[in-house]
Amino acid sequence: MSELSMLSFKYNLTKLRPSRERQLSDLIGEPNYEPDRKEMERVFYKIAGPDKKIKHKELKELLTKLGVADAAEEAARMIRSVGSKKDKSIDLECFLDMHKDGVMIREIRHAFSVFDKDKDGRISAVDMQQTFSMLGESYELKECEKMLKVVDRNQKQYVDMDDFIGMMTRPAKK
Repeated sequence: MSELSMLSFKYNLTKLRPSRERQLSDLIGEPNYEPDRKEMERVFYKIAGPDKKIKHKELKELLTKLGVADAAEEAARMIRSVGSKKDKSIDLECFLDMHKDGVMIREIRHAFSVFDKDKDGRISAVDMQQTFSMLGESYELKECEKMLKVVDRNQKQYVDMDDFIGMMTRPAKK
């Protein structure tokens, strides 16, 4: 599910703990983040077809664009695990339900890495433009710079992991 999950610790905690400790925390389980519902709906409707459902075709196309090996089989597996049994699709409620327990930090890191094209730990306007292009959407660099400014809380000219987490999630409710 991590390909879809573009998404209880404070935003700066990842900077406070050493890298090895962060890696170990993924093995023992990080606190979950509750995805922002509006952002999840926006993601869903970007993937869904005209019938407002994610079917095998749409999911396979997305996974192929993201470079997932054996995208067809992975799409089928994902739909089997969360989709409707009768029409083999994922509707908005199924999509939201699969994230009801929150999103693990490793899933957020994976989503971040999709945008961080040069793997420098930052998402620049150029990174955004390249990712959108890979996904079949065309934006001018200036448009990407404007999008970046909305998320960039410290006016650094890039989105770091803290900014990304702030955009995609809020702490999960206990």
